Amino acid sequence: MLELIKLEKWFGKLGVYLYHIVRGNDERAVKPNRIRKSIGCETTLSENIVNTIDLFSLAENLSQELGERMEAKKASGKTLTLKLKFEDFEQITRSTSLGSFFFKPADILKLAKDLIVEELPLKKPIRLMGLQISSLKFPEFDQKFGKQLRLNYPNFS
Repeated sequence: MLELIKLEKWFGKLGVYLYHIVRGNDERAVKPNRIRKSIGCETTLSENIVNTIDLFSLAENLSQELGERMEAKKASGKTLTLKLKFEDFEQITRSTSLGSFFFKPADILKLAKDLIVEELPLKKPIRLMGLQISSLKFPEFDQKFGKQLRLNYPNFS
């Protein structure tokens, strides 16, 4: 390990910072209150899924859980992402976006099923499935900070 004196000589203040950071000394304040970018849930299965009925059933359970999380956060979103991890740990993600905001379990399930159907027939057994909603909107954020302005540009195409 390099000595503090050498690092400070070579890099100045950055050298002192690096010396302490690599040793786990970080006195910066933690800022936990940031705007959430997505809300999701996933589950790892005790047994791999190989049939479509089980896959849709799992999607229904995850849609319900995700809908409850969205409701608890008073959020809605425009993009749903499906995550599938196969038995060999290969992972794929597929997403779809709507022009309007959604948060209800029935809407989430319909979108999830549409994404799953695109991957059928399954090439390998599934060991994990996850659903995530992004492009979020929070009503209390809009009330506090105002809505984002839309600029209407002419269509030049």
